[in-house]
Amino acid sequence: MNGPQETLHFLDYWRVIRARKEVVIAMFLLVVLTGVIFTMMMPKAYDATCVIRVKQERPDLDIFENERLQFDPLFLRTQFEIIQSTPILEKVVRRQGLDRKLTDIYGLGAMDPEKALRKIVQNVHRGMKVQHFRDTNLIEIRIVYTEPEGTAHQEAAVTANLIADVYRETNLERTRQVMNDALAALRERVEEQEQRVTDAEADVERIRSAYKITTAVRQGGSETSIDRAALYRLMDNMVQYRMQYVNAKADHEKMESLPRDELEEFAHVVIQDPAVEGLVRSKREGEVLVAQLLQQGYGPNHPQVVSTRESVAEVDHKIDEALEALKKGLKHQLETAKERYVELEKMFAEMEIGEIVAEADGYQKFDKAVEELEHARRIRDALEFRYIQEEIQLEIPSTTVEVIEPAVSSESEEYVSPKVAMNIVLSIILGLCTGIGLAYFVEYVDTSVKTIDDVEKFMGQPVVGVIPQKVDAFTDPKAYRDYAEAYRMLRTNVRLSEKHVDDRAFCITSGSMAEGKSLTVFNLAYVCAQHGDRVLIVDSDLHRPRQHKILDVSNDIGLAN
Repeated sequence: MNGPQETLHFLDYWRVIRARKEVVIAMFLLVVLTGVIFTMMMPKAYDATCVIRVKQERPDLDIFENERLQFDPLFLRTQFEIIQSTPILEKVVRRQGLDRKLTDIYGLGAMDPEKALRKIVQNVHRGMKVQHFRDTNLIEIRIVYTEPEGTAHQEAAVTANLIADVYRETNLERTRQVMNDALAALRERVEEQEQRVTDAEADVERIRSAYKITTAVRQGGSETSIDRAALYRLMDNMVQYRMQYVNAKADHEKMESLPRDELEEFAHVVIQDPAVEGLVRSKREGEVLVAQLLQQGYGPNHPQVVSTRESVAEVDHKIDEALEALKKGLKHQLETAKERYVELEKMFAEMEIGEIVAEADGYQKFDKAVEELEHARRIRDALEFRYIQEEIQLEIPSTTVEVIEPAVSSESEEYVSPKVAMNIVLSIILGLCTGIGLAYFVEYVDTSVKTIDDVEKFMGQPVVGVIPQKVDAFTDPKAYRDYAEAYRMLRTNVRLSEKHVDDRAFCITSGSMAEGKSLTVFNLAYVCAQHGDRVLIVDSDLHRPRQHKILDVSNDIGLAN
């Protein structure tokens, strides 16, 4: 049968700590001292924080009441990544001069300047943290610097503010570049339409001169048998389909002549196809994400980078398909307008019968030319108005990035790391835990006998007495007063033990020297003598006898004699 299981009491744990207090104290002091030294050797880190507000592109003053911008759920996330992008940080490093200040500090003097710049940008990025405040369009830019020593607290504030400034300038430059490209394309359309107006005016003047027309025949004013209203409606339809044909032809030729990159911008800005616009936006976001992953240390063959590039390639393929479909659609519109125009011409030709039609032929041609001229002018005026409108809007300030709380340089004593008090407290806690843990580990591997129960368990003999440590001989009254009771208990237990009822001689020994044999013999004899026993002490320790020293007698004649 299994014996009763032993359970440890709290006092058992406390006994281990007390018994190994030297280990606990030594380990505690070692860990605390190490923590303090490490804290004092750590470089001081300073931080600076700049808060900006980012909103979608829109003029501060909307003069022409344009349509409202649609909310883009990915806008803030995209701007969040752009702020941390390498081009922004490179401009900041160059403008602040960190490439010169940190080259020697980081030991990059022998490295290629471009590689050294990338290393410095990476270090700046590691000390940069960008945080978006939930349910707002506020973004916090936090910079932590340890170098240059002595001016790191000032450089951190300068960097945080420069990032906000460079990001704002980059946004404005990118927006202006896109708008300038769009305005250039729109200007080309205006010039093409102006040329059409000039040609239409020449046609009107040619017909006027050929038929010597001074006044125009009003629609429905003819008294001939032919329905002039029907003719004019037919002419209006012919002009409408001809203009559709001309516009579709111009757009189709433009798309066929543009290269791939400009074709995306043409479809996005001029034709304003929503499908192409969404695909182009997705492609740009994917390219930004790939750049971010590479900046964060991902290799070009990393699964996430490969996956993102495949997504960008897939979107690019879809853009090609969408552009091809757009081309086919424009071509279809072109062919449809041309076919309809040809059919209307045939219908008009069939209606040109009789002498009355022949008489009114000059007026009809003149009216048709005038209608075409007016239509060309309306298109030109609309394009010019839109061009002027966009040109004015471009000149109006647009605050897309606003600094809400600029970064302020902290004092040289206001460093954020190392946290001395916290590190010392942690060192104290860690030292206590380490010391106590080591004490319990030493106790676990220590198989020596430590308690009375262990003695009785392993020796198979009862314990008849427990003698305290550091006891002096009872020749000292103070020692007798403090420890006599322990020896009285030893004498009583020996007397009452069944094994020693008739015994008159006892041998006291130990496993090694200096464990208290001589002292125990003397004090036990002292207590026995006090109780009326006749006691004889025989000192059998021939190597290191002590009884004569305790009793202060000579040992010239001893056991060996």
